[in-house]
Amino acid sequence: MAWTLYGLITSRSCFSRTSGVGETSLKQLLKDGFEFEHDFLPVAAAVHIGWILLCVFVFAYGIKFLNFQ
Repeated sequence: MAWTLYGLITSRSCFSRTSGVGETSLKQLLKDGFEFEHDFLPVAAAVHIGWILLCVFVFAYGIKFLNFQ
């Protein structure tokens, strides 16, 4: 869930023109306050794809080799 939130927040923060707190922009607030980097977004996407593939292979293994009778 943390990877999902990280990806959603960082992908949308670069499009935001609104200010964060005081004179600080939202992008700078996310970078300084929460250490969210927009450059780390491809890694978050790769983790999501890896997690999906792991679940697919575990499911396929379970269906093929485990007998639930």
